[in-house]
Amino acid sequence: MFKEINYYLRHVCSEEATLPSFYYKRLHRHLYFNNVYRNPTTRKREQACRVEIYRTSSMISLLSDEQKYTLITYVLDRIEYDRIIDLLYPPEESLLAGISENDEVYSTIMKNEEAIQNKLKAFIGSDQEIRLDGISSYKTEVLIRRNLLNRTFRQILEVNMNHIQMCINGESYKCKLIGLIKRTVDYRTKNKTKCDETNDGTCYITPTANIILHDILLVPEVPPSELYQDYLHDYRYVTPNMIPYYETFLYESAQGLVPWSCEVPPIEEEESDGE
Repeated sequence: MFKEINYYLRHVCSEEATLPSFYYKRLHRHLYFNNVYRNPTTRKREQACRVEIYRTSSMISLLSDEQKYTLITYVLDRIEYDRIIDLLYPPEESLLAGISENDEVYSTIMKNEEAIQNKLKAFIGSDQEIRLDGISSYKTEVLIRRNLLNRTFRQILEVNMNHIQMCINGESYKCKLIGLIKRTVDYRTKNKTKCDETNDGTCYITPTANIILHDILLVPEVPPSELYQDYLHDYRYVTPNMIPYYETFLYESAQGLVPWSCEVPPIEEEESDGE
């Protein structure tokens, strides 16, 4: 725990030119007093959330690729983009620093997990048994969810939707998926997505804030945008039966279309901290 505290203090202190001293005081108070001296009730609420996070991830893992596609497109159609990650991806352990046992964040996590589980039951049935003997720590369960969502979003982008060109004729799913993928890789950087209004197939991903704590955001003065475009692979002149498909690339002014990294680093398993 002290190692994590020192890491975040060093990380934020490196931003001294832009982060107000008010935030330093709040960060130190949150990280030190509330993480080192955890209230037992707070710990129990975190453990209860961990169980439901595990249960939801287990249920998602039971879905077929087509069912995951149906679920995510349902979410994209009905939920505001800024809310999707907050719903599907619980806050990391370090962002819970300073949360009291009465804080609504724990109730929100539980409600989000319950809402997802209710939707998942439509696919896998309400009588599906989920064994709870493989639960890891809260930190590891959140990392597992992060990895699971990353794989799911990439599967939909690269396979389920590879016959569709991004940001053409009103298509917006793929642009949103890129933004969601980037959030699973770097959860602390909030972003917004936008298709170019000229209908040229360009997707803009723009960072809007860095999450310091659950209630502290650092907003960049001039947020730089990344541009993404689809490239059509069509080899029918070589292999007549091959189906053309689109691949999404990052666009750089100097190099043009280049591959982009979107995988979450491997998970280092932690033992559960018990009930």
